[in-house]
Amino acid sequence: MANSNHLTLLSYSRENWQKWRRENPDIVPDLTYSNLYQANLSHLDLSGVNFSGANLYQANLAGSNLSRAELTNTNLRDAKLTNAILSEANLMGTDLRDADLNYADLHQANLISANLRQAQLREADLSQTQLIRANLSSANLIQANLIQANLHQANLHQAELIRAYLYQAILTEANLSEAHLGGAYLFNVQLNGANLEGTDLRWANLTRTDLSQVNLDKAKLKIKEIV
Repeated sequence: MANSNHLTLLSYSRENWQKWRRENPDIVPDLTYSNLYQANLSHLDLSGVNFSGANLYQANLAGSNLSRAELTNTNLRDAKLTNAILSEANLMGTDLRDADLNYADLHQANLISANLRQAQLREADLSQTQLIRANLSSANLIQANLIQANLHQANLHQAELIRAYLYQAILTEANLSEAHLGGAYLFNVQLNGANLEGTDLRWANLTRTDLSQVNLDKAKLKIKEIV
C-alpha cells in the first residue's frame, strides 16, 4: 500500500511536493495502489515514483517527469500524458487505453503486454521501447519514433502509422492488418511472420526489409523504395 505521508504530501500542495523532491532526491516515493482518479498531477517531478497498481484513470499528467517510474499494472486509461517524460519507465501490463501520449518521451520504456488500444501517440518517442505483445490496435502513431523498438507479436490492427519512423524495428509475428503505413520509414525492419493483410503501404520506404515471409493479402503496395 501507499505511504500515507507521501500520498498526503502529493495531494496537499504541488509546491511542497516539488520542494520535497528537490530536498530528498534519494527517497523513492511509494504511491502503490493509491486512488488518484482524475488527479491533477501535471508538470510535477514524479521520476522514479512507485505507482504500481495505482488508479490514475483520467488523471492529468501532462508535462510531468515520470522517467524510471514504476507503473506496472497501473490504470492510466484515458489519462492525459501529453509531453510527459516516461523514458525508462516500467509500464508492463499497464492499461493505457484511450490515453493521450502525444509528443511523450517513452524512450527505452517497458511496455510489454501494455494495453494502448486507441491511444494517442502522435510524434511520441518510442525509440528502443519494449512493446512485445502490446495492444496498439487503432492507436494513433502518426510520425511516431519507433526506431529499434521491439514490437514482436504486438497488435497494430488498424493503427495509424503514417510517416512513422521504424528503422531497425522488430515486428516479427506482429498483427498489422488494415494498418495505415503510408509514407512510413521501414528501413531494415524485421517482419518475419507478420500479418499485413489489407495494410496500406503506399509510399512507404522498405529498403532492406524482407517481405518474403509476410502475409500481404489485399495490401496496398505502391512502394516508394524496396531493395
